[in-house]
Amino acid sequence: MRQYSTVKRRALTDFLKQHPKRQFSVEEITEALADTGISRSAVYRNVEKLTEDGVIRRFSEEGGNRFLYQYVGGAPCLFHLHLKCLACGRIIHMKEAESRELSAAALRYYDFRIHPKQTILYGTCADCSAKKG
Repeated sequence: MRQYSTVKRRALTDFLKQHPKRQFSVEEITEALADTGISRSAVYRNVEKLTEDGVIRRFSEEGGNRFLYQYVGGAPCLFHLHLKCLACGRIIHMKEAESRELSAAALRYYDFRIHPKQTILYGTCADCSAKKG
């Protein structure tokens, strides 16, 4: 099936590309792109498609019941874990080799299989740790 890119999808992708370290709700994206005329329903359709294509990633908001979206540029997220800073919200893609090591340890010691595509480890990034002193 032919892939196509609409003006609104490009505007949404461009907006998220400009903020690669941030996550946005559908409401925030719709507000930020108000001048393009993109509707909330169009944002929902497009974030779903871009998530399926691996261009953006969907995260659950801590303590909330909504999803947040972040540009990942099609980086394959199937075989590595993600680290999320609780202070600044930054997402770090753990290297595949280290992700496999951690997954192997969980399996070996706890007979527990980690699903990398659905796993986020929470903590504090180096930048935020340095700021705290």
